[in-house]
Amino acid sequence: MRLKNFILALVAMLWSFSFSVAAQTDVVVVYNEAQLREALAADGVHGARLQRSSEPNAIRFGSDVTLTAPFETNVGGNYVLDLEGYALRGAAIDGTKHQYPFYNRGTLIIKDSKGGGYIDCGVYNGYDTDGVTYSDARLEMLSGKIVCHDDEGAAIINYGTTIISGGSVEGSVNALKNVSGTMTVADGVSITGEVAGEVTISTGVKFTVAKIGDNVYATFGEALTAANAMTGDVTMQIFGEVEFTDGMELNGSYTSINFIAKSAKAKMTVNQTAGGDYLTAHGKT
Repeated sequence: MRLKNFILALVAMLWSFSFSVAAQTDVVVVYNEAQLREALAADGVHGARLQRSSEPNAIRFGSDVTLTAPFETNVGGNYVLDLEGYALRGAAIDGTKHQYPFYNRGTLIIKDSKGGGYIDCGVYNGYDTDGVTYSDARLEMLSGKIVCHDDEGAAIINYGTTIISGGSVEGSVNALKNVSGTMTVADGVSITGEVAGEVTISTGVKFTVAKIGDNVYATFGEALTAANAMTGDVTMQIFGEVEFTDGMELNGSYTSINFIAKSAKAKMTVNQTAGGDYLTAHGKT
């Protein structure tokens, strides 16, 4: 009886080990466009493995990848992309702009388990390159960053269901644009840019007021303090209403500072209370 129990225990252990090894080999790591397209196109084979409950089975990036043309996900397909700290870029339009890498027609889950990863320029959800819409398409963003530097586009354009529960979204004009369907944003998500259409936004979402280079600031005071410590020519992009109040000074180490409105909501005012100081520029503009 003891021998039988030992054999059964051994068989169970070996089966568990073999399952663990199989699960590990299911991880798909991509280093270039060809490998990414092959992994995504194999949804019919890998679809059962690329589920939300199977975190180790995501398609993971092992290097930055730049596409030469957009990719349309399969209708009804399941995709989990882990950026792993790398960048996914659409085809280059010019030195600073890229095409949309993804036109999602299935279920696309985006995450970045290491931090620093991003997608440029944006994601279309529920829409394809022929202009056909897919109301069943689903996009979920768990972490990472999606950016769009196209003045006419948006970082995420939705025609289906988009749920943003983590990470950051940044657009030169629009960060989010909901054309149809539903779009929700959870607490803690950072948004830089306009929000167009009906979007459900939690009270804990962090909206960027100003940006200098790649640094974003939730308040104008923080941005001005950072600018005053910089050198050379400084450009501050304004996304919301900002106000010069008593005690604020344009008196930094920079050579010049320029303010650029990047949103229809951008507005700059000077507010002086009774007995307070006016804005002091110290000869710098």
